[in-house]
Amino acid sequence: YKELKNKFFKGGVNKSIVDDFLYHPKADIWFDHHASTFRKPEWQKNFRQNKFHDWKPDYKSCTSQVLDGLVKNFGFKPSKIIKELVYWLDIIDSASYKSPEDVIDSKKPAFKIAKFIEYAGGRKNPLMWLIKGIAERPLKELAKDLRIKKVMAKAGEDKARAIKFYKENAKFYGKKIVFIDFSETNIKRVRHLPYYLYKGILYEVIIKKTNKFYSPSISASPWKRK
Repeated sequence: YKELKNKFFKGGVNKSIVDDFLYHPKADIWFDHHASTFRKPEWQKNFRQNKFHDWKPDYKSCTSQVLDGLVKNFGFKPSKIIKELVYWLDIIDSASYKSPEDVIDSKKPAFKIAKFIEYAGGRKNPLMWLIKGIAERPLKELAKDLRIKKVMAKAGEDKARAIKFYKENAKFYGKKIVFIDFSETNIKRVRHLPYYLYKGILYEVIIKKTNKFYSPSISASPWKRK
């Protein structure tokens, strides 16, 4: 880490780093893998690929993109722990789960940690202990932490309530679309749950309410796309 820091920040000068987010021409260091990253046509036209400004939309996650750039351009030698972390982040970021059961039941260590971040992360709780842990400890060992076990128990309770809510309120349109209204309930939505409950479903349509505003959204099954 110190060797990389010296290469990135020569002379101790602070740099602006944008990672896994929309392109901005003033960023000193920028990595992204999203196809829609350029907000202005002229930004994409004037963009020049180099080791500090890297756009590769064929990558599943920005994590593996950054790691490959560090290895190729800065001589970084990742540990087995980092390689394992990047492998699972590719799966999570691209929703390349083997099955709905894989992600909903969250039995694998990486999925347990991802669930913990979903529940316990945020600006008010930056989880510095976890950031350090995933860089230094195997995921299997880290997932045994009591803080993660406690959150997984809460997630299991939320899953059970969400399953009950779906079974009582889901409306079907044909054999491929399920609609669920979350606007008048405090039930936590569990992503990918309809594909776990209803094997033939391709699309989920939901309505949520934030303050006084209603917002619809549509998601597609990662397992049935063609």
